[in-house]
Amino acid sequence: MNITLQFEAQLRQAAGQSSVPVSINQGATVMEAIQRLCETASVMKDRLLNEQQQLKAGLLLFVNEVPVDPTNAGDQVLSDGDVILLLPPISGG
Repeated sequence: MNITLQFEAQLRQAAGQSSVPVSINQGATVMEAIQRLCETASVMKDRLLNEQQQLKAGLLLFVNEVPVDPTNAGDQVLSDGDVILLLPPISGG
């Protein structure tokens, strides 16, 4: 099945594009889709995954505009055509 990963802010700059299509197996999770992206784009791996290959702290995730807790990304099953939006941690003051 095919899903789309969209990027905002610094993640968009790192990717060099606003979105990328990803082909994954039926029943794949959000985490598996992100890992698939990182297999082909090492610059994104450094931005999205920590040393334990888990999502970095503070990363914001949405699937079809619905927030997803990053700690549950391995449990969130995707459907064909889903869109995952990735936002870097928000900081400032």
